[in-house]
Formats: sequence, structure tokens, C-alpha cells
Amino acid sequence: MDRLPRELLLYILSHLNFKDKLQCNLVSQEWHTRLKQTILYQALLFRNPYHLRQAIEFFTDTSCRESVHRLDMSLCELPVASFMNLSLVFPRLKYLHIADFDPKFKAPRRPLEMEAAILSSLKKSVQRWEYLKGIVERSGSYPIIMSFLKAPKPVYLTSINITYNKRHGSIGKYQHNLRSLIKLTRNAPYLEQFCARFTFVSLLDFEELHGNCPKLHTVSITTHVCDSTTDLDKWFDSEADFNHFMPYHRANLEGVPVERTAQSLRHLKIKLAKSFMSVRETEMTVLTINNWLQYIGQKYPNLTSFDMHKISNGLEGMQAPEKQFEQHMSFALSQMTSLETFNSNLVPLTAQVVQSIPNAAGKLNQCTLYSFKHYAIQKQLERMQSLNNLDKIKALYITSNKNDKQRAPLRFNLLETFSNLTQLTFTSQVSNCKKQMSDILASTCHLETLTLSGVCPIALNLPVYKAESNLKVLQIRRFNFFDPSDWLDLNLALKNDILPSCPRLRRFDFSTVRAEYRTDVSFLLALDFRNNHHLQKVNINLLASTSYRIDGQKTDIALCPFAVQPFLPKSFSEYTACTLIDLPHPVLFNKDMIE
Repeated sequence: MDRLPRELLLYILSHLNFKDKLQCNLVSQEWHTRLKQTILYQALLFRNPYHLRQAIEFFTDTSCRESVHRLDMSLCELPVASFMNLSLVFPRLKYLHIADFDPKFKAPRRPLEMEAAILSSLKKSVQRWEYLKGIVERSGSYPIIMSFLKAPKPVYLTSINITYNKRHGSIGKYQHNLRSLIKLTRNAPYLEQFCARFTFVSLLDFEELHGNCPKLHTVSITTHVCDSTTDLDKWFDSEADFNHFMPYHRANLEGVPVERTAQSLRHLKIKLAKSFMSVRETEMTVLTINNWLQYIGQKYPNLTSFDMHKISNGLEGMQAPEKQFEQHMSFALSQMTSLETFNSNLVPLTAQVVQSIPNAAGKLNQCTLYSFKHYAIQKQLERMQSLNNLDKIKALYITSNKNDKQRAPLRFNLLETFSNLTQLTFTSQVSNCKKQMSDILASTCHLETLTLSGVCPIALNLPVYKAESNLKVLQIRRFNFFDPSDWLDLNLALKNDILPSCPRLRRFDFSTVRAEYRTDVSFLLALDFRNNHHLQKVNINLLASTSYRIDGQKTDIALCPFAVQPFLPKSFSEYTACTLIDLPHPVLFNKDMIE
């Protein structure tokens, strides 16, 4: 094997799994060397600055450094002098993830000449990376991305992901930095993905970004919405920053003309952050959102995925939310002839919204429903019956909140019309929500993945005959029930209703919410998988606390009162949990401290 040509070695390695590669590594010195140079160090993740400095010393003197393509140091802070050597240590780096790095932050005051020299050296060192494609950076001024984009010739960067860190200054100052970054994207003509979190983005920014990056296919932003002039006082440290900001603010309130459509954009995700949003929608908020919807409909005719969320408690304003944004959302959807995924809590699926979804192409295959004050989930499912491509929808995500609390329970038999539904997620934000699994499975004969969040399964009045389900993945998340009777209901549902009717189950996940539990009450999760012969993975995550605080004082509690007793099939291959488990004996979990 040592005499095989390098190309043939690499070809063979590409068809082997990791276990076989390790065996080859033990047999042949040549294979051992090739593995180190091509595979072993491809992706590095560091959580400790000391280990990162050790790695830099190690790779400085080894030929393996050229195999490193991904470097994640988002949990480490590195001095600027050490960072300047990274491009020499990892010359073929393609993806860099870095956080809280700023050559000016936490540094002693230096003369301006020295500061300029440091920034100049940093820019030169960053621009030595010839293969860099993606950068994830969390900061205030983004020195790495900015330095890379200032290269004398166009760079081949395809992905930018930035997150604002408020410790670096006000949003007004950061917003000015974002303007500078967007201007520099003209030097990244191959950019395909742009992600910005916790900033203020204007429609003018969108126009400039698409003008600079014609190949952009994914945009994801989390932006603040200015509700009133009082918000602006919190944003700016100087009048100059305020004057620079106002044209962009007015663009959101007045809208901007679309000069050219962005034909390449396929995925758009917008989250409107709640930091400065009032409880009730103001006129400024409504104008901003409606102008964005109008712009999106005109700018992006080829969208396949559209996600627009309002992260706020403003769903109970004076007006029904569906009346505020229904018309503009309907217009935007009517222009998206290639839409496959739609997810928004701005409007419910009213008759007008459903009718605006292009039916001719019949491409919609994934949709999300939220409860609204005047439109419950039940009513929206009824409106969806008018779609002529219900058989194309493969995934539904349903979120039930307090607006559904006083209404009649959701009837899952409406899901029968979604004849090819393979994935269903039901999230409840209502306390004491209990659902019978057999009702769901009976209405979704092709379902393969079911996720219940904040829901307790029950088994009441079980049918005499139950058809076998095709379910392969079952996830019960955020189980927030603290009475032993609820856990009894859960165990009975698993034993009598769920597991017997799901013989093809391959994966089971269960997690609780982080909470303080009574130590004098024990909770048993009984899992009998002995008839689930296809089971491959079980993941149990019980987020109980070992301590909590009362009036600022830390109080310890006894061992978490959880026990898990799984019975597994003989062919079972993987069991993961919070702690190591000696199966099949009951184990007390002791996990996650609440500070």
C-alpha cells in the first residue's frame, strides 16, 4: 500500500468510512501520513485560549497545517499579535469563525502611529489568505472581515456572517460600521450568503448589497425596528451618527423604488427584534413592515424560502394583526411563483393570504401556522383546504399560543387532506396542553417525523384497532409538566399508544425544561423499545438543576429526582444522554446548574 500513487490513495480514502480509515492508518505509514495531511486536521475547534496557542506552535512546524480548512475560535480571545500569524500557520484556511476580537478592545492606550501600524499589519496578514470563503465574526467594527474586503483585488469570499456585540458601542455607531462593510462588499462579487444579527438594516442597504453582489442567494438578518423617536435617543452617542442614520430610517418609512430585481436570491429570512418594540404596534412599525413586504414582492420573484418574524409581544394591539399586514403580505406572496417554504407570524393564513399563494406551479411544500387573536389554527387549516396542491405539502409546523386557549381543541382529522405529509411539528405555548398521539397518527398515514414541544401525550379511549405507523423519528421536547400524574400519563401513552404502533421507529428524543423540581417527588420515564427493532438512537436530556437562587442566595438541592429505565432491542447501536448510563438500570440524572 505504501507504493500506491498519491492520487489513488486519496481516491480510496474518499470511499472509506472513518473506522476503516483508522484501520488503514495502523497498517501503513504512508496512509498514516496521508490521513494527517488530508483529513485528520481539516476542522479545528478551540474553547481554551491556551490550547489554541499550543496548536499555533504545533502547526507552525508541521506540513499538516495545509490540511486545516476550518478554524473555530469563537470561544477564545486571541491577542492581536498572535492573530497576525494565523494566515502563516493555516495558509489554506477556507472558513474562519471568530468572536469578540477587536485590536482596540481591552488594549492599553497606544500612540496613534502605533495603532495605525498595528491595523496595517493586521490587514496585510488577513489578506494573505487566498482560499478563504466564509467568515463568521462577532464584534462591533469587524476588523477581520473589513480587512479582508479591503484587498487590492476582488476576493472569493462566498459567506459573511456578522453579529453585533453591544459591548463595543451603541447601535448607532455599529450601524455606521455596517454601512462601511456593505460598501466594501463590492470587492466580494462572488458573495452568496449574507447574515447580520442585532443591527439596524434599511431597504437602502438591501439595494446596495444586491448591486455589489449579484450572485447573492441567501440573506438572513435580525434587525431592530424603531417604534418612536424616543428609541433614537438610546441608539446614538453623537449628532453626526444620528445625521448619518436618518436617510436610512426614512427609507424604511417611505419605501424605496426597485431598480432591478434580484433574480438569484432564493432564501430570505428576516427577524424584527423586540429590543425597542412597544407592546402595541405603532404607525412607524406598521409603515416599516408594509414597505418591506412591498419591496420583497417586487425585488425577489424567485424566492423559494421566505421567513419573516416579529419577535415581540405586540400581537395584541388595538387592531387585529391580520388587518395590518394582510394586504401587503398577500401582494408579496402573489409574486413568488417558486415559493416552497413559507414561515411568518405577521399574518395568519386568511382566505386572502391563501388565495395569493401561486397555485399553478404547486411548489409549496413547507408551511408554518401560528395562533392569532381572530384566527385560530383550526380556522387556518380550514382555509388551506382551498389550495390545489395540498398533496405537495410535506412539512407543517404548528404553534399554538394563548390565543387558542379559550377555543375548541384542535381537530387533527383536517390533516388527512395533506396526503403526503411526512413531517409535523406541534408546539404549544399554552399551559397543561395534552394531546392523544393516536389521533395525530391516524390522520397522517405517511408521517415519518413528529415533534411535540410543550405537549404531554396521553392515551385515553384508545381505538380497538390501530394501523401501524410509518413514524421513524419521535421528539418530545420542552416537557414542562411537574406533577407525577402527568408523568404517569406520559408513560402510559408511550407504553400503550405510541411505541406499539410505531415499529419502524429509528430515533427517540426527550427533553425537559430547565426548572426547579421538588426533591421529595420522583419522576420515572419508562421506555420499552424491545419491539422497536429498527431503533438506532435514543437521546434523553433532563434539564434539572442542582442548585437555584432565592433572594440572591444560592441554595443546593438533593440529586435530581429523575430516573430513566429503558429496555432496548438487541440491535440497538447508540444511546446518548446527559451523563454516561449503565443500561438497563435506573439512573439518577444530576445535570445543569442554574445560576
